[in-house]
Amino acid sequence: MNDSSMPWLSVSELSDQIHAGALSPVELMEQLLARVDSLNGNLNAFRPLDADRSLAAARAAEIALRAGEDWGPLHGIPLAVKDIIDIKGLPTTAGARSLGNAIAGSDATVVLKLRRAGMVILGKTQTVKFAMG
Repeated sequence: MNDSSMPWLSVSELSDQIHAGALSPVELMEQLLARVDSLNGNLNAFRPLDADRSLAAARAAEIALRAGEDWGPLHGIPLAVKDIIDIKGLPTTAGARSLGNAIAGSDATVVLKLRRAGMVILGKTQTVKFAMG
């Protein structure tokens, strides 16, 4: 897979490539982080991005796959969540300055379930105030 085709692949196509061993979750995460780095200055779509933790989770997903563990079709697939959803250790502002940068003490249930399904959290995306737009 070349770098230019990756952003246009569906989750199903990415899953097929990951499970076939043609694409590594780490390679995919590195490509996505590079893409966010190159575009986010203009788009301001992500806040915050935790590259180290994202890469560590992608490595863990890859190691599990190589060891024969398969957590399902979402195993190794990256995901970004809105800044209204708690991710342990990251701020949740819900787009509101009044919330400051309160750091989440635990993952939201949806994040826990996505992680159990094998998804790799890339980061959080911006939202309008309290997602009321």
